[in-house]
Parts: sequence; C-alpha cells; structure tokens
Amino acid sequence: MRSEQPRSDLSDSFESDPVTVYSEKLKENRPGYYPSDLKPGYWFAPEAAVYLNSTERKISLYRRYGLLKYAKFGKNYVYRQSWLDDFAEAWSGYDLSNEQKVKCAIAEKKWRKAHGMGY
Repeated sequence: MRSEQPRSDLSDSFESDPVTVYSEKLKENRPGYYPSDLKPGYWFAPEAAVYLNSTERKISLYRRYGLLKYAKFGKNYVYRQSWLDDFAEAWSGYDLSNEQKVKCAIAEKKWRKAHGMGY
C-alpha cells in the first residue's frame, strides 16, 4: 500500500520546486511511472497532491465530485496547475476534509448561488 502523505525525507529537498522534486522521487520508486511522458504543465495525482498540500485520495474525491477539473492520460487522470489554482481559489474557506463535508460544501455553494449570496 502506498503512502498518501509525501514522505518526510523529501522535505529537505523542497527548496526548489516541490512538484519537480517529488516527481523525480516517484520516478525512482515506481518503475513505469514517468511524469516526463506528459506535456509540460500536466501532473499526475501525486504531484497534484503535493501542490495542493493534500493527499492522492482527496484529489480523487475532489475529482469524483466535480470540484477539480481533469483530463485522461491513458488510464490515469492528469491535472494542470491552472486547474489546481482555480480549484484552490473557488473552494477556499470550505472544509473539504472528508466526503460528507465535501457534499455539504457543494450544497452550501449551490444555495449561496441560488440566493445571490456570492462566492
């Protein structure tokens, strides 16, 4: 079973770009996993999770509920940095820590929109 959190031994090397460093570590540890196969600007879920300071599991949850835009790359999902930024901006201030809270946040946002209360 793979770890959902970035490993602590990577934290020292985050002085540069954390996503690039994490991609290189994943490439070393996962045979057949090559982030360089993607067009520049597209990331797999592990890099997206690092960028959003989240977990792969939560990235999947956000994708399933339509909160996070994605594209398919073979059998994998990929994310652009701009899509991750849009997600972070649109859902800042909401507690998205588990599935039930995601459902509540979606309902609250729909209610606010229907009643002209912004966000």
